[in-house]
Amino acid sequence: MYAGTGLKGSVYRYAFSAVSDEWLLDKQSVPLSGAGLGQSGGQLLTTLTDRVDAGLFTTTGVKNGLSVGVYEPSQTESWSANAGGVASATYAAYRVLDGAIGLQPAGTVTHALSDGDGSLRWRR
Repeated sequence: MYAGTGLKGSVYRYAFSAVSDEWLLDKQSVPLSGAGLGQSGGQLLTTLTDRVDAGLFTTTGVKNGLSVGVYEPSQTESWSANAGGVASATYAAYRVLDGAIGLQPAGTVTHALSDGDGSLRWRR
């Protein structure tokens, strides 16, 4: 949308909104379910995701990781809160991006930073 003229010429204004994949999962209710006993974090997260919204997200990026003695999802919490509980209990981190859910043990991913051009940027 045209907003007027500035010192360097025409100025345009854009308005947009974005919805994250995680927000979509959080809008679903967590069904009442039993506790997971002696399962890996990956198994628990995959089961939780399938119960909330089966088939819409791929869980191929979910690594099994450490096992949890007992984990019972909270029906009053969002998917994110429950997923965060699984990740925390298994010393892992989860990510929801482009229709895919991932869970990796902490420390498996390192990011290289570069300040060679005067800015601190993440290098792929």
